[in-house]
Amino acid sequence: MWGRKKEKATIVEMPTPEATPAPVVVKKPTSVIASDVKILGSIISGSDLVVEGAVEGDIRCGLFTLGKEGIVSGNVVAETATVRGKITGNVTARTIMLAGNGAIEGDLTHSVLIIEEGGMFEGRSKRVADPLSEETLAIEDKATSEDVKPKAKKATKAKAEKKAEENTVEISDETKEAAETETETEAKESTEEAAISKELKEAFAV
Repeated sequence: MWGRKKEKATIVEMPTPEATPAPVVVKKPTSVIASDVKILGSIISGSDLVVEGAVEGDIRCGLFTLGKEGIVSGNVVAETATVRGKITGNVTARTIMLAGNGAIEGDLTHSVLIIEEGGMFEGRSKRVADPLSEETLAIEDKATSEDVKPKAKKATKAKAEKKAEENTVEISDETKEAAETETETEAKESTEEAAISKELKEAFAV
């Protein structure tokens, strides 16, 4: 009897697939305006912004955070706005969080609005699907410019009235001076006529 031949198993090693490295997300640094800094002018930043000081001007950035002592006089446009200080102006963001010690005097345009107990808000609130869309921002800019126009018109009118008043005063002064000069001339002429009459009478009397 013939014996059955043992077959050796062939082991083939498959190469181990290299692990795909996870994409590296580089986060942009956060800009910070310190409490002892005051900025006069608008700020446009592609990164996050933290304001602890004072800004007089508009702000546009990624994530916006206003500290407890922070003050902003101007409009704010951001992805997310967290307000712990005071803003005098309109705020447009997908998410607006007004903290208990924060205050906003202006209109809010948002998708999500969170107001903690104690937070002060004076203005109008408008909820839209995408506050940062070009259409929404264009409408907000138009509304802001229309609010400014009546004030500018009123200021121009007041300026014109003031100028007219100044001109009236100047004309009155000139008229007064002319009247005084004319009176002096008439008085002088009368004196001269009286002197001539007196001389003539004396001459004929002789």
